[in-house]
Amino acid sequence: MKYLKFFIIFILFFNLITIHFYISGYIVYAQDDNGKYDQIISDSNRAIEKNPRDFEAYYNRGNAYDDKGEYDRAISDYNKALEINPKFALAYNNRGLVYQRKGQYDLAIADFNKAIKIDPKDAKAYYNRGIVYRRKGNLDRAIADYNKALKINPELAEAYVNRGFAYTKIGDLDNAISDFNKALKINPMDVVTYMNLGAAYESKLDYDRAISNYNKALEINPMDALVFYNRGNAYTGKGQYDLAIADFNRAIGINPMLAKAYGNRGIAYITKSGDKQKACLDWKKACELELESCKVYVFAKERGDCK
Repeated sequence: MKYLKFFIIFILFFNLITIHFYISGYIVYAQDDNGKYDQIISDSNRAIEKNPRDFEAYYNRGNAYDDKGEYDRAISDYNKALEINPKFALAYNNRGLVYQRKGQYDLAIADFNKAIKIDPKDAKAYYNRGIVYRRKGNLDRAIADYNKALKINPELAEAYVNRGFAYTKIGDLDNAISDFNKALKINPMDVVTYMNLGAAYESKLDYDRAISNYNKALEINPMDALVFYNRGNAYTGKGQYDLAIADFNRAIGINPMLAKAYGNRGIAYITKSGDKQKACLDWKKACELELESCKVYVFAKERGDCK
């Protein structure tokens, strides 16, 4: 029992029971959702042949290249559209998104700045710039941009979700919960937001509310491994280890590469009954899948509890 208590203290000290938050994506203007990218490119080519100064044709072709993952071609087409029409805010926005995908955050911010200068009422440009600031670790600027986006468009659910996520990163869980609830009023079928709301409650150790929100997420999408993983963590927090293990099993069944599900299932095994054999097998598997998940296994090996 003394060993078990010591082991649990080690796990908590190193914050090894991690809670997963989802992050909503960027907002792209006027891009096709049907996968007909080659047809769009072909149509744009014909339009450009007829009128080499058709900036919208370059823009549309750039969007198609972006969707196909051909980012340099997309940037080239956005460049051409902007040479013809330097006031084309949409092209700045979408070029900024491509720069972001390439990891060129400063160029992305510069493009969002230009889009906002042309159209100061463009909520989505503020929103997209906020996400880049968040990726750069500048959470204060990210929150400020989400605030501006929401002032312009209070129905922009994605901005509430991402502002809520930013609040979780600075430890402001109450404001995060408020934002996730606002997002759900706009989009009550969003798995991401139920997941994040549950994770925020779990961070506050309010396991019952966390589980309730994970349940709602799973009603919408019963094949989300990360929701099962998070619910398993909440059950662990409540000391309901059999339910926790069952959820980690489900998470692993959906995604056998989810290293932290193995790691936390091992924690549930050792905490429930001191079952070192099962725990060590899970920790070893987690370590094989992901270097960041090796701490518990390395610790247990150093103590001679795992081979």
